[in-house]
Amino acid sequence: MPRRHGWQQLSQPAVRELGISADGQSGLAIYLLRQHCRGRLHSAAGEPGRPGPQRHHPLHVLAAYAARRRPVRDLSPGQQRAHDGAGIVRARPRPDGQSSQALIEFALISPVLLLLVFGIIDIGRAVFYYDTLNHAAREGARAAVGASSQLPTNQTVLNAVTQQLVGAPVSEPCPQGPVTSVVPPSNTAWLFVTEPNPPDVVESNPPMNAPGGEYAASATGSCSAVNPATGNASLQVTLRFNLVLITPIVSQATANRILLTAAAIFRTEY
Repeated sequence: MPRRHGWQQLSQPAVRELGISADGQSGLAIYLLRQHCRGRLHSAAGEPGRPGPQRHHPLHVLAAYAARRRPVRDLSPGQQRAHDGAGIVRARPRPDGQSSQALIEFALISPVLLLLVFGIIDIGRAVFYYDTLNHAAREGARAAVGASSQLPTNQTVLNAVTQQLVGAPVSEPCPQGPVTSVVPPSNTAWLFVTEPNPPDVVESNPPMNAPGGEYAASATGSCSAVNPATGNASLQVTLRFNLVLITPIVSQATANRILLTAAAIFRTEY
């Protein structure tokens, strides 16, 4: 019906039409009547209200949901009405500042975290290759001094070392030395079979410095002469490995590499 403020009172739909069970019909009806009468009493008492036309929120909300054939219990939690009629209770919005702060903190910490992780990886690689080189040097020395129907050669030692250094190339630039300070290629090992404690210069007349299966040869270029071992002489197998690091700051501090050296000395069995 038209009212003096120029707005209409929406008709109250039937309680059964709102999808409410029969057990709760009487309670809902009493609640609606109380809300409607409370609004009239407040207006009669002359209490100040909001300017302009207003709507009775309980009646309006229920009518709107009745038109869509939706029960009252389907009202979203953010729009449920307080029991004391104080108004619509809305859910408190979740603050977004916490997630933004977490992203900023992670952006500041992530470089240091990644540096630590890759630094640990580089240290682990260095320890792994150092242990593997020592084991490969011992296996190569055993192959160089072992007695058999066919005496070992430099190739025998190279094969034994290659089986231990899986994934790392091994070469013999000068099998009998000298063992100089020249750096091998990246992630590559150099193998030397020499006398114990060899010099870093070319030897034209060296002591016994080669496996028994090798033939004697004179010095050529930058490589020492070959003198096969006999009479239970001692031989030394040396490995030099150029380990390239992957962490930028750590590699800059170590000239972008770590030079690993391993050696083993065994007495020949022939």
